[in-house]
Amino acid sequence: MVTAQADDLEALQRQVAELARQAETAARTYDRHDRFTWAGYAVIFLAIPFVVLLFRHHLDAWHYYLAGALILASALVVAAMDLAAIARRDAVIQAFERARAACEGARAGPPCGEAPSRSH
Repeated sequence: MVTAQADDLEALQRQVAELARQAETAARTYDRHDRFTWAGYAVIFLAIPFVVLLFRHHLDAWHYYLAGALILASALVVAAMDLAAIARRDAVIQAFERARAACEGARAGPPCGEAPSRSH
Protein backbone atom coordinates (compact mmCIF):
# COMPACT_ATOMS: atom_id res chain seq x y z
CA MET A 1 0.00 0.00 0.00
CA VAL A 2 2.75 2.44 0.96
CA THR A 3 4.88 1.49 -2.06
CA ALA A 4 1.89 1.88 -4.38
CA GLN A 5 1.27 5.39 -3.03
CA ALA A 6 4.97 6.18 -3.37
CA ASP A 7 4.94 4.91 -6.97
CA ASP A 8 1.83 6.99 -7.72
CA LEU A 9 3.44 10.05 -6.16
CA GLU A 10 6.65 9.53 -8.13
CA ALA A 11 4.66 9.09 -11.35
CA LEU A 12 2.73 12.25 -10.53
CA GLN A 13 5.97 14.13 -9.85
CA ARG A 14 7.40 12.93 -13.19
CA GLN A 15 4.21 14.08 -14.91
CA VAL A 16 4.48 17.47 -13.19
CA ALA A 17 8.13 17.78 -14.24
CA GLU A 18 7.26 16.90 -17.85
CA LEU A 19 4.33 19.33 -17.91
CA ALA A 20 6.54 22.02 -16.37
CA ARG A 21 9.02 21.51 -19.21
CA GLN A 22 6.22 21.66 -21.78
CA ALA A 23 4.74 24.78 -20.17
CA GLU A 24 8.11 26.52 -20.17
CA THR A 25 8.63 25.59 -23.81
CA ALA A 26 5.15 26.85 -24.71
CA ALA A 27 5.77 30.13 -22.87
CA ARG A 28 9.11 30.63 -24.67
CA THR A 29 7.54 29.77 -28.03
CA TYR A 30 4.75 32.28 -27.47
CA ASP A 31 7.24 34.95 -26.41
CA ARG A 32 9.16 34.41 -29.66
CA HIS A 33 5.91 34.50 -31.62
CA ASP A 34 4.81 37.65 -29.78
CA ARG A 35 8.05 39.43 -30.65
CA PHE A 36 7.38 38.96 -34.36
CA THR A 37 3.64 39.67 -34.33
CA TRP A 38 4.33 43.38 -34.68
CA ALA A 39 6.22 42.65 -37.91
CA GLY A 40 3.11 41.04 -39.36
CA TYR A 41 1.04 44.08 -38.51
CA ALA A 42 3.74 46.38 -39.90
CA VAL A 43 3.71 44.53 -43.22
CA ILE A 44 -0.06 44.78 -43.37
CA PHE A 45 -0.49 48.40 -42.36
CA LEU A 46 2.59 49.79 -44.11
CA ALA A 47 3.27 47.66 -47.18
CA ILE A 48 -0.25 47.43 -48.59
CA PRO A 49 -0.98 51.19 -48.31
CA PHE A 50 2.48 51.91 -49.74
CA VAL A 51 1.73 49.78 -52.80
CA VAL A 52 -1.62 51.54 -53.19
CA LEU A 53 0.11 54.91 -52.91
CA LEU A 54 2.80 53.88 -55.36
CA PHE A 55 0.34 52.74 -58.02
CA ARG A 56 -2.49 55.20 -57.29
CA HIS A 57 -2.42 56.61 -60.83
CA HIS A 58 -2.88 53.15 -62.32
CA LEU A 59 -5.65 51.90 -60.03
CA ASP A 60 -9.36 51.85 -60.70
CA ALA A 61 -11.89 52.50 -57.95
CA TRP A 62 -12.48 48.79 -57.27
CA HIS A 63 -8.74 48.33 -56.59
CA TYR A 64 -9.10 50.48 -53.47
CA TYR A 65 -11.91 48.26 -52.21
CA LEU A 66 -9.76 45.22 -52.91
CA ALA A 67 -6.82 46.74 -51.03
CA GLY A 68 -9.06 47.57 -48.06
CA ALA A 69 -10.43 44.03 -48.00
CA LEU A 70 -6.88 42.67 -48.17
CA ILE A 71 -5.84 44.82 -45.21
CA LEU A 72 -8.80 43.64 -43.15
CA ALA A 73 -8.36 39.97 -44.06
CA SER A 74 -4.62 40.07 -43.37
CA ALA A 75 -5.13 41.74 -40.00
CA LEU A 76 -7.70 39.12 -39.05
CA VAL A 77 -5.33 36.29 -40.01
CA VAL A 78 -2.50 37.72 -37.91
CA ALA A 79 -4.85 38.27 -34.96
CA ALA A 80 -6.22 34.71 -35.27
CA MET A 81 -2.69 33.28 -35.31
CA ASP A 82 -1.85 35.28 -32.20
CA LEU A 83 -4.99 34.11 -30.39
CA ALA A 84 -4.24 30.49 -31.33
CA ALA A 85 -0.72 30.81 -29.91
CA ILE A 86 -2.12 32.27 -26.68
CA ALA A 87 -4.66 29.43 -26.42
CA ARG A 88 -1.96 26.77 -26.91
CA ARG A 89 0.26 28.37 -24.27
CA ASP A 90 -2.59 28.74 -21.77
CA ALA A 91 -3.77 25.14 -22.28
CA VAL A 92 -0.33 23.75 -21.47
CA ILE A 93 0.09 26.02 -18.45
CA GLN A 94 -3.36 25.06 -17.12
CA ALA A 95 -2.55 21.35 -17.53
CA PHE A 96 0.65 21.92 -15.55
CA GLU A 97 -1.20 23.82 -12.82
CA ARG A 98 -3.81 21.04 -12.51
CA ALA A 99 -1.09 18.38 -12.26
CA ARG A 100 0.83 20.43 -9.70
CA ALA A 101 -2.32 20.89 -7.62
CA ALA A 102 -2.92 17.13 -7.75
CA CYS A 103 0.68 16.49 -6.73
CA GLU A 104 0.49 18.91 -3.82
CA GLY A 105 -2.84 17.39 -2.79
CA ALA A 106 -1.31 13.92 -2.80
CA ARG A 107 1.42 14.89 -0.38
CA ALA A 108 2.17 17.59 2.14
CA GLY A 109 5.47 19.29 1.61
CA PRO A 110 7.27 21.61 -0.76
CA PRO A 111 5.59 22.54 -4.04
CA CYS A 112 5.90 20.07 -6.88
CA GLY A 113 7.03 22.58 -9.48
CA GLU A 114 7.11 26.20 -10.54
CA ALA A 115 4.77 27.56 -13.17
CA PRO A 116 6.17 29.64 -16.01
CA SER A 117 4.97 33.21 -16.09
CA ARG A 118 2.27 34.39 -18.44
CA SER A 119 3.71 37.45 -20.03
CA HIS A 120 0.40 38.57 -21.62
